[in-house]
Order: sequence, then structure tokens, then C-alpha cells
Amino acid sequence: MTDFSFLENNPNTYKYNLWRRSQGIPATRFEWDNALKADGVPILARRKETAIDPNIKVEHNLFSQIQEEKSSYIGANIEVTFGADIKEDVIKKYADLERRCYLKTLLKELVEDCSGWGNTYLLSFLDYNNRVSLKKIYSWNTYIDEDTGNGYVTEYQKKKDGTLTDNVKIYEYDNTNCRIYSSTASNIKSALYQGEFRHGFGLMPLVEFPNNKNRTGNSEKSVYLLDAYDRLTADNLTEWGSLRQAYLLLKDMGDIDKATAKEFKRLAMIIGRNENSDARFITKNLNPDFARFITERTWSSIWSTASIPDPNVLESLSNVTAFQISQLYRRLDNNCNNLINEWQKSLQQLDDVLASYWTGLDIDSVQDYDTYQIDYKFNKNIPIDVMTYLKDLKEAGALLPQREILIKAGYSETEAEDIQEQYKQENGKEMNNDK
Repeated sequence: MTDFSFLENNPNTYKYNLWRRSQGIPATRFEWDNALKADGVPILARRKETAIDPNIKVEHNLFSQIQEEKSSYIGANIEVTFGADIKEDVIKKYADLERRCYLKTLLKELVEDCSGWGNTYLLSFLDYNNRVSLKKIYSWNTYIDEDTGNGYVTEYQKKKDGTLTDNVKIYEYDNTNCRIYSSTASNIKSALYQGEFRHGFGLMPLVEFPNNKNRTGNSEKSVYLLDAYDRLTADNLTEWGSLRQAYLLLKDMGDIDKATAKEFKRLAMIIGRNENSDARFITKNLNPDFARFITERTWSSIWSTASIPDPNVLESLSNVTAFQISQLYRRLDNNCNNLINEWQKSLQQLDDVLASYWTGLDIDSVQDYDTYQIDYKFNKNIPIDVMTYLKDLKEAGALLPQREILIKAGYSETEAEDIQEQYKQENGKEMNNDK
């Protein structure tokens, strides 16, 4: 038996709850002292309690929207680039990997996961044709021992209906082999050895992709504000929906016996006994401007804390300048640069893992190559009108070729060429710095 009790203390375990939030799964428990422990977005668990109280739910998944905003900005078009000394057969290996595993799409998904809960993992494995494949592994199922360098993946067995059982398999990876253990989630200290096999790579094939050095997600930082906004919105909607913002004033109604009061409740009726009887609603002394201020302030704080531009602000802009766009995206740029700095190490590790198989163990081996000559270009998806940006550059005295101006605006080389060609087709002439 092998003791895997250290997996019980995996600091990534709580991030499973953040994943539930990203999926909009209703909470089964919630502790207000620590929102990160919630099983989901608490406001989604609101339940109707009475016939006259609608208890309106808010199901706008801002957690997931923050993830998508960042992944679309930095991960929508990640390109693999090669140095001059990289041979064509190596480039073909990457092209085949992209074709089978949709590498660009997979990397965008990794950015989205990182933005949600701070980190995720990528496992390299050999398929049934001994071709390299890649698989995303969620952080709560993964652990890498910094002392030994070994990686661990836990896999919970499922029933036919998709629900999880208590049975769990543990895969331990080192630089050569993968060892398999079986256990139960309730007694992971006594795991039974089931066997092992060569995973096919010359390095440990599990690679971590962090959002930053602290492994905190953009959405994760805003959890408390997301809860506050959902509650504010839902409570206000419920207040209006149930007319709880009004008091019922009863004037000179006379004595009402128990039987009559019961009938009033059943029929929701009021019966006046004389001409002086009166029944009407009077509103509470509410301040709608204050309610609007608190709600809007909480909303804007969500995006500021998450380092993501407020989508409401972007929608309200007209005739926006490049400088305004750059200021809105300055915080997101800094945040994305932190991710890129961390990912440079992760992508280098991934390339080394791939090379450890392709350069000796693969039946179609290629010659050794310098993985440092393989780079990943993050083309930022800048939401800006290109002609406005060109005008600003021209007024600033930027005498550059149009192709260079477009690339500096955030477009890839291919996109720059497409824009130039589209302008030529629409205007019958080439783009130049005077237009």
C-alpha cells in the first residue's frame, strides 16, 4: 500500500468550487466567511418560499464572462513560430499536432481556465498510433511534487449516469514511467499498486500553466464582488416584483374576528365596515439614486478587481481614440504580460517534452533541434477601428509603412495583409500614410 495523504492537502482542491461557478452550477452549500468555499454561485440557489414572494434569481454568469473576456483578448489567435534553424520535418510535427489536437483552441481554453481559478495543466500522451496527443487536466485533479518532480493525476470513476463514485485511480508520472494505483476517496492513504507502463517520453509529461506567479485567477479575485452584485440585483428585482417596497395602511377597519381575518388571508380581500374605512399602500422611504449608485459601483469594481475592461464602458464609447483604448486595456495588458511571462517557462517545458519523444523514441524520429527557437506569439484581439488608429498615428507623426502600423496596432501579419487587401478592393488603391 502507498500513502497518498498529501493529495488530500492539495492546495488546488478548492478550485473545483470555482469551476462550478464558471459553469453556473447552483450552490449546495455556502459560507459567507469564505466565498471561495462555495460549491457554486450562491444566488442561483435562491428558492421561492411563498406564493407572494417570487424570490427572483439572477443567472447572469459574470464569472464565466470575465474568463471569456481575457481568453478572447490574448488567446484567440496564438501562433507557433519557428527560428531559421528549425527543420521542415519538425514544423510538420507541429502542424500534425495542431490538426489532430487543435492546439490553438486548446491553448485558448487554458487561458480561460487560468483566468478562472489561477492555473491548469496539460498532459502529453501517446495515442493508439503512437502519435503525440495533448489533454487538458484540471488543477483539482493534479499535483506536482516540487521536490521529486513527479506529477500526480487523480481520476474518479463514474457510474453510467455520469455521477462520481468513491473509487479513484491515481496516476504517478516520473521521467520514464507511469505507475497506477487504486483507492477510495475516503481512504486515499491506503492506495493499492496496480501496475505501470512507459509513458513514452524522456521527461515527466505533465506541465503546469499558471495565470501568474501566485496562481490566482482574474475571476477568482472578484468572487466576493460577484456575490454582492448578484444579491443586490436579485433583491432589488424581488422587492419590486413582490411589492415589498410598500406598506399596507389599514384605517378605521373596526374589529375583525378570527374567522373573518382567516377569510381575508385566503381571498386576499379587505372588507370595510363603514364609510370611514380605508385601505391603501404607502411606499417606504427609499432612495433609488442610492440603490443605483451602490449597484453600479459594485459592478464597476468587479471589472477593476478582475483587471478586465468594463464591457458597459466599451459599449458606450463613440469616436474612440487609440489612446482611450490603450488606457482602458492598460490593466489587462499588464495582467496578460504576467501570464505570458509564466507561460514562456511552461511552453518551453512542453516543447522539451515533445522533443524528448520526437527526437529518438518516435518511429518517425527527427534530428535534435533547439526548442528555444520555437516561440509562441500572443496576438492581442484589440477592439478598435483601424482607420481611427491610423489617423491617430498619422497625427502623431508616425511615418511607418502601413504594414508595420497595422502590426503595432495589435494585428497579426496575416490580418495586416488582409486589411490592406480589403482597403485596396474597396478604394481601388493601396493604403498609404496620407489616408
